[in-house]
Amino acid sequence: MVLNNAFPQGVTPTGELCRRISLTVVETLVQIHAVDWQAARLSEFGHPEGFLARQVKGWIERYFRAQTDDIPQVEPLTRWLAEHVPQSPAPTLIHNDFKLNNMILDSNDLTRPVAVLDWEMATVGDPLFDLAVSLTYWVTSEDPEELQTVLPTVTTLPGFINRAEFMEIYAQKSGRDLSSMHFYMTFAYFKLAVIIQQIYARWKKGQTQDERFAIFSTSSAPACAMLSCMPLDSPGEVKVLSCLHCLYYNEWQTAKYLSFQARSTRWKRKSIELN
Repeated sequence: MVLNNAFPQGVTPTGELCRRISLTVVETLVQIHAVDWQAARLSEFGHPEGFLARQVKGWIERYFRAQTDDIPQVEPLTRWLAEHVPQSPAPTLIHNDFKLNNMILDSNDLTRPVAVLDWEMATVGDPLFDLAVSLTYWVTSEDPEELQTVLPTVTTLPGFINRAEFMEIYAQKSGRDLSSMHFYMTFAYFKLAVIIQQIYARWKKGQTQDERFAIFSTSSAPACAMLSCMPLDSPGEVKVLSCLHCLYYNEWQTAKYLSFQARSTRWKRKSIELN
């Protein structure tokens, strides 16, 4: 069974069920990143050396190829991304599009994963990039209504964990240091913005007639679906701006994230093996 924006008829999404599904998603991502890709003979599956820098360069170039409007925030944002690429942790197998609706769950037990779908973008690379990409699709009820409309998902229901909890559980179970997540989250939202921009650019140029894409031109701001992720001075203080809508991490979200950052040092050397 695949969960998209609603539970199937006959299933009651209790808070406990939603939380347990959340944990299943995090644990599955941890397990993917724990695969011994060298023992699995995946050494030629990707090029982990310089992976993150190539991703940053590539997605910046994709944005400018799809650019339709002059947006002042883009130049300082892309410059910041290019100048602040962190050192990646040890490479792992990464899915590159991991999210709840790319998982098949046991129809008799929705907390048991049966399979993970859509591996066409999988490679060997930076696991924190994979984590951040997953988090951009993990929309919650705390997010602006506009984001919930663009990315409809069951994770907005009561009981599903928020992104801060997702990161905390991932750090505990993987043993990875997430102190650079402010960069990864900024870049992941930028990547999502570029994808939306590419869709809008096709519609604006008349390359598709699907009127669903016109939603990205309804803002009073310049007609562009760019989600500009503007990093501020302190780690975790990430303001996400949209030329379509204004999406931001407010003070209490930032405080939660900074609190998580302080705690994360306890998990740098801790590794928990999943059964």
